[in-house]
Amino acid sequence: MRVLVTRPIDDAQIFAEALRRAGYEPVVSPALVMTREPGPEIDLAPFQAVLITSANAIRALAAQTPQRAAKLLCVGPASAEAARHAGFTAVAESQGEGVLGLLTAARASLDSKAGPLFYPSARNVAGALETDLKDAGFSVVRAIVYRMDLAARLTAEAESALRKTELHAVTYFSARSVQGAHQAARKSEGLDQLRTLPAICLSEAVKAEAETHHRHAVAAPVATEAGMLQALDRARRSGL
Repeated sequence: MRVLVTRPIDDAQIFAEALRRAGYEPVVSPALVMTREPGPEIDLAPFQAVLITSANAIRALAAQTPQRAAKLLCVGPASAEAARHAGFTAVAESQGEGVLGLLTAARASLDSKAGPLFYPSARNVAGALETDLKDAGFSVVRAIVYRMDLAARLTAEAESALRKTELHAVTYFSARSVQGAHQAARKSEGLDQLRTLPAICLSEAVKAEAETHHRHAVAAPVATEAGMLQALDRARRSGL
């Protein structure tokens, strides 16, 4: 079963390897391209904690600060693993789904009177993490450290697989990746073929976006790579 992987390239390679171990054949075509935003060196010392909403945020932050001892609160296991890989030593992860889970963990584990929070983010963000934390009494400093641009077109491998109808599903880890994949497919003249594929989505929010483009979309039971693999297995057994 050939599966289109639309994650940004670093995360796509990790997920592609997980797919291979599970018996799938990945076809990688990133829908989004991460670009670091230029800026001065970041001093993390004034902050009680750093809020991490993605592995890309970690990669961008690590390039802008030599400090590795700051307390990091990460949105889930993938971003926590990326943080540890980058050398950060005080890494915790939230247990709930997405930014809402991170918000809940921050409220439960951090003290609004203990100092400000640092939020390195993309130029465009999903959810209202900064606003919700400020409403809860926290001081939050947000810095734009990267942006996610839509891919210009599909990779040659993905174009060929779509043209030959050799793909059986597409995976989406964000609503914006749905948008990026469809823009790239349109430019690659493969949009009609992409729409026929069942979409395996990280969450209900991503599924809602995918349903506007695909004949069938399902959400992972949990918002993790393991959950995505479970959803793929269920889709394969059901004959999607």
